[in-house]
Amino acid sequence: MTLTLINKLSHGSLSGDHLVAATGTMAPNGQVGAVGGVEEKAVAAHNSGATYFIVPDGDGNVDAARAADQPDLTILPVTSLKEALADLRRLGGSSPRAITRPS
Repeated sequence: MTLTLINKLSHGSLSGDHLVAATGTMAPNGQVGAVGGVEEKAVAAHNSGATYFIVPDGDGNVDAARAADQPDLTILPVTSLKEALADLRRLGGSSPRAITRPS
């Protein structure tokens, strides 16, 4: 949800026009927390056409995503929003820039 909101409130495309799925909790300090059902979410991400899946790096979430063994789905482990945004930039996405109103 956080990445979607940032993308909607920014110029450009955070994902570089790749279909990217993501899961995890978001703490006020930007830390990404573990969630349940990651293996099933990896299957759903692949079935929806995603080629990348951003997953919390902790509590077995990465192992669960990889256990789903979905071809052509690259798992991107992250511990923070900052890491997720950096991974998206490496995929060709743009840095978030606020949309401003004309004066």
